[in-house]
Amino acid sequence: HTTLIGTHVSPRERACLDVVDDDLSEGVTIRLNGVEVLTTPVASSESIEEDTPIGFRTLSVRPSLVSADQGGILTVAGVNYPLERKLFCRIDDLVVEGEALNTTAVLCRIPQLDRIGTFNLTIEGDAGGTSIRVLRDPSIAQVTPTAIARGDVVRVEGANFVEGATFCKFDSHIVPAAFVNTRSISCVAPSSASTLRVSNDGRAF
Repeated sequence: HTTLIGTHVSPRERACLDVVDDDLSEGVTIRLNGVEVLTTPVASSESIEEDTPIGFRTLSVRPSLVSADQGGILTVAGVNYPLERKLFCRIDDLVVEGEALNTTAVLCRIPQLDRIGTFNLTIEGDAGGTSIRVLRDPSIAQVTPTAIARGDVVRVEGANFVEGATFCKFDSHIVPAAFVNTRSISCVAPSSASTLRVSNDGRAF
């Protein structure tokens, strides 16, 4: 037997590439964590080949949070994206033109959005998909203390804070916020600073 590592395609699919007839002479055996779970005979590699091209598939996106107020640039990861034609990114009923970086990545430039929540993201025509979360930008109503030195715990009162997603930016230094509730967070100042901004994705301040 020739041992090949299966490439993840989906929770139900794995692909083994560059298989030749000699590899199939004793059939195909599938092992999970070293344990044999299935053995099946295969006549030849030609018997499982298809003339039609393999469709492309979206698997994930980074970042997975987007500002509704500012939009953002998303990198969509997948397999077999075509380079010879235009691709389009779809979020719910919104469609924008995508830019194929290579066969495994597409850039999507998302404009301001008139909705918040979790939405499906696909590259039009693909066999997969993923999801993104669209959030309103947080706002600041009050900061305590107002004179900030390194190591100070700064309490920020405002609106639209999100647990595990909100960041503080002290001048040019970005730090994660400790979530209290949707109207209150705290951040430890990395240095003295004259400005403080907040963001729900660490990018759109």
